[in-house]
Amino acid sequence: MGMKDDIKNEVAKLLKPGDYSVYASTDVPGPGDTRLTFGDTGVRFDAVTLYIDMRGSTQVLQQHRAHNVAKIHKAYLFIATKLIAEHRGSIRSYNGDSILAFFAGNGKAEVERAIRAAMQIKYMLSECGAEFGRYKTVDFGVGVDVGTILCVKAGMGRNDNHNDLIWLGDAVNRATVLSDKGRDPEPIWVSSRVRELQSDAVRYDKDRKDMWTQATISYAGTSEWAFKTNYHWPVA
Repeated sequence: MGMKDDIKNEVAKLLKPGDYSVYASTDVPGPGDTRLTFGDTGVRFDAVTLYIDMRGSTQVLQQHRAHNVAKIHKAYLFIATKLIAEHRGSIRSYNGDSILAFFAGNGKAEVERAIRAAMQIKYMLSECGAEFGRYKTVDFGVGVDVGTILCVKAGMGRNDNHNDLIWLGDAVNRATVLSDKGRDPEPIWVSSRVRELQSDAVRYDKDRKDMWTQATISYAGTSEWAFKTNYHWPVA
């Protein structure tokens, strides 16, 4: 049997009729999760999704030597990783200059942790502005949404370099769209669903002024309300 037949047979297996065996979970699955196989299995969980993406990376690449670009990316990703982890977020994907993270659950507490992480990332990127300024000012966008995620394993078995977990759901897609809207001076965007779950601590400032401005995004061919902010949260 040749390569063509191998591929066609595997595609036929993957696309055969029938439902997946889906495990309901209260935590975020990881790479070694035994519930996930290359067969018809998946893990479904509720989470607040945070997606952060750096702006202008192509321009940075054109302006600086490769090792300096690596320094910029590593410093930026360290800040985001450190603060997401501090707020008990689970990072599940690095893709160049972007991070996908989940805060397991769909309540006010998870929303607050995700927003605090985003605001502290903004704060620390500003605080480290002099260091970044030697190379390039870092602009970025953060998108936050909440909903149900389906995780499945894709690729080929028997080689860890040829497979990965993929994350499916409106919350992931919408967080990406929201992140793409984020720009200085209002890099943090959240969905209307997140807005409804905001506690006062991440909705109002110390003077009881709303920290968020209403805006719109286009998602799945329709216009939706979203909310953006230029506020930050200090890091001690």
